[in-house]
Amino acid sequence: VILTAEEHQIGALAWRVSNVITGSPLLYGQPVITGAIGVKDRFGDSGAPWELIKEFEVSAEHIAHKAMELVDLKKNHRLALEEQQLAGSHR
Repeated sequence: VILTAEEHQIGALAWRVSNVITGSPLLYGQPVITGAIGVKDRFGDSGAPWELIKEFEVSAEHIAHKAMELVDLKKNHRLALEEQQLAGSHR
């Protein structure tokens, strides 16, 4: 599981990390779950930094929540693969 977090619009960092992952011969054919968190497509606001971090959903809590979603997705994917393998071995 790889999660990028940007304190601006999602794009530059997430794209670069994704590009490295897809171009890596070590990860070829491996199920890599990726995600990105950052400011959604909208104009900025003025305010205290801690308020803006929450407003734009890039706080530590938002990052942790997204990370847990991705970990759960990875677990569910792994369980589904194991079930497929078990079903295939009983044929």
